[in-house]
Amino acid sequence: MTERVGLFAAVMKRRWFPIVNATAITYIRDIKPLQKFTITTKVVGWDHKYFYIEQRFHSSRGLHAIAYVRGVFKRKGGIVTIEEMLEIAGFKGEAPILSPEIMHWKAMLEAKKSSNL
Repeated sequence: MTERVGLFAAVMKRRWFPIVNATAITYIRDIKPLQKFTITTKVVGWDHKYFYIEQRFHSSRGLHAIAYVRGVFKRKGGIVTIEEMLEIAGFKGEAPILSPEIMHWKAMLEAKKSSNL
């Protein structure tokens, strides 16, 4: 994804690497063996630490699955800040409002973390 949005060279130059922190996927219908399908990927938002990505699996039969991915970029000294990543991306706009689904998922992840400390 970093290559498609023009960030691959900047990320590689700085020796940053992506880390997936959490994923959630909802299956709607099966994908048959050898069936052609596409995956659309978009960054749907971020918070103080993580980026949130949505992936949708489509075919001529319709929507098959929706996946959410939460992740960060790391470097030798620790986590790359959201602000630094947005600066490298040249993003100057407002942060998107996270959807209710993402907010619910975030809350569930925090509850899991808190109850297992």
